Amino acid sequence: MAGLFSVQKIHLFLREAETNQSKMEKFESNVATINDMNSMIATAIEQQTAVMNNVNEHVHEVRNLSEESKSLSSKGLDLSKELNAISNTLTNSLSHLKI
Repeated sequence: MAGLFSVQKIHLFLREAETNQSKMEKFESNVATINDMNSMIATAIEQQTAVMNNVNEHVHEVRNLSEESKSLSSKGLDLSKELNAISNTLTNSLSHLKI
């Protein structure tokens, strides 16, 4: 009986070893999946950072163009006021002329 008891223990040990090996393979597979996911996340973050930097540059460009447009509009208004004053002066001068 002692020999049979040892054989049973060996079979039990082998089954546990197979179960543990299967669990380790699953664990390794899960670790590989997590590593792949981490790589994809890192790539996505890099891409999003590049896009955000591009958007940021365009926002600054739009702001600069808006400031330039505001300045040009202000100059246009000033020129328009000057032209109006010149027109009024000419109108007054011409109204005094008699033909």
